[in-house]
Amino acid sequence: MSRSSLTRRLRGILLQTALRASMAAYVAFLAGARRFARPRRASADGRYRFLLTGTFQSENWADAHLRPLARSSRCESITVVTVKPVRALDKVFVVAPQTLLAPII
Repeated sequence: MSRSSLTRRLRGILLQTALRASMAAYVAFLAGARRFARPRRASADGRYRFLLTGTFQSENWADAHLRPLARSSRCESITVVTVKPVRALDKVFVVAPQTLLAPII
């Protein structure tokens, strides 16, 4: 076996070991987070509040996705954070970020 192929093989083994170790740490972190997380509280009336962020390039696209959700009896409200205007719908509240923060969204 040549020196370069041995070096390549060792690098591969090191990379594989590092990836496996990082995944094991991630799984352990998730297990700990589940164990110490606060229990989820169901709302008293069983309705949910949604927070959506994004850029809706088309009003029709926003309508097609937001209207059915807003019409649901299980939906209390929808807060949409977007830089583009969204057509007014019942239960839908639009929040526009400041102009300096808009490029981040």
